[in-house]
Amino acid sequence: MNIAILLSTYNGGAYLKQQLNSLFNQSLIGKLSVFVRDDGSNDHTLNILRTYNVSLMPNNENLGSKESFATLLKYALTNSDADYFMFCD
Repeated sequence: MNIAILLSTYNGGAYLKQQLNSLFNQSLIGKLSVFVRDDGSNDHTLNILRTYNVSLMPNNENLGSKESFATLLKYALTNSDADYFMFCD
């Protein structure tokens, strides 16, 4: 079973390491992939994301939560072989 986690970030640097560590420490059968789209953060969110094994979308303009997740889902559907997609906020 392959699972894709879809994470949209915006100025979440204060809590991002804890959130990512929690995701990567999950025990499950199968493969876990994390797809991230940043929505224009101006804190250290992008620097943190670059230290993890995540698929970071190249565009980070501010779209708002709904459009950010919609764009992220479209990206993951074409760039993943996941059986399941899970949203993470």
